[in-house]
Amino acid sequence: RAPPDRSASPLSSMGPVLLCCCLVALSLARVAAQPSGVCPFKLTLARQQLCAVHRPSKLMLCSTAKAGATTVSAIIVGLANKTANYAAWRVSMGYPDRSMLSARINMYRREVLSLEDAHRLPEDKLELCKEQGWLCIVIVRNPADRLISSFLHIAVTRLGVSWRELLGVVDDAARVAVGNYSLRSHVDALGVTALSRTRRKGSDEHFLPQCSVALTCHPGMEQGRLKFITVDDVAGGLDAVDQEFRSGALGLRVIANTVTSSHWRSAHVAAARSAPALTPRRLAASELLPDVHTFASKLCGMPGGLKPRRSKNQSGRSLLAQPPAARGKRGRPHAYKCNVPPDAYAQLQAASPELWSQVRCLYHEDFKLYKRRVCEQPWLRARCPTCVAKACLCLSTCR
Repeated sequence: RAPPDRSASPLSSMGPVLLCCCLVALSLARVAAQPSGVCPFKLTLARQQLCAVHRPSKLMLCSTAKAGATTVSAIIVGLANKTANYAAWRVSMGYPDRSMLSARINMYRREVLSLEDAHRLPEDKLELCKEQGWLCIVIVRNPADRLISSFLHIAVTRLGVSWRELLGVVDDAARVAVGNYSLRSHVDALGVTALSRTRRKGSDEHFLPQCSVALTCHPGMEQGRLKFITVDDVAGGLDAVDQEFRSGALGLRVIANTVTSSHWRSAHVAAARSAPALTPRRLAASELLPDVHTFASKLCGMPGGLKPRRSKNQSGRSLLAQPPAARGKRGRPHAYKCNVPPDAYAQLQAASPELWSQVRCLYHEDFKLYKRRVCEQPWLRARCPTCVAKACLCLSTCR
């Protein structure tokens, strides 16, 4: 009879669900045990920053997933006067999307535009920003808003079914697949992720911090080299940068005025008018009253579970009714549609101080970056005071 193996860690004998529960309890206990303002654990910083370049203007525009990454692509395409080229490419690929903020524009930027010399990305973004005459702009988002957006995005795109820590917390892959889990579970999964040493996948950028070791939080980045604006008022922020550092020569406000998103605080009124007829009825705020235990499916107006939307191509045929080969080279469209009530973000952020204390620890560097590198920029305050007023609502809670 073989002797018991005493070399293995006690954690290795636990099932994945029990292990996740223990790690969640440990993370909460660490937060409670620490003095105010001290964070016992943080999420690993992102390795890369999504950027696009317009070399004729010596301009580099950067952001991260769920903070304005698609906006970066749309603005560079507009600045390069490639909007018609993008539309033609989209048709050639069989994509039905018409919006400039479709995720397809990221593919176009990455697979077509960035191959041209005028838009070729540098090997070292940090060094490019140090070169004379270059203007480097970073679009960032209020970390609290981005957390909620990330929670909903992971639910509606079904990225959660490949997020091991979330599956362990929820303990039901079928529930995760249809968005029947809460912001509380999402944050618990982030806590487990912060304690894990697993190498993160590319799709994890949707919940990893905006702060990246490659650029925004690189120790070698000199103060003032990067110009930060917020996604809450892209047009105002870009115009402020353009006026301050290029005397308005780039015309960035005109380009940015065509770009908006229903998830931004400044676009909530537009969001309330944008529900397509093919989506289920959205719950009124009085019916919803969300808290951190409300399922993503209910926040999206589909209590009981997210249901596939019926996307149509330009001929009017449902993409879900076509064989895979007829849907374009990239396969199926996004499966779910989410229509969030205008005040849901504010209601969620007003709930559960304990949860938001944990969030400020997990995204400690993001909150610090947002306050010290965005809200305190003198030129932004002078050129666009409304940008600061709209965006810097976290000044009382940022650490």
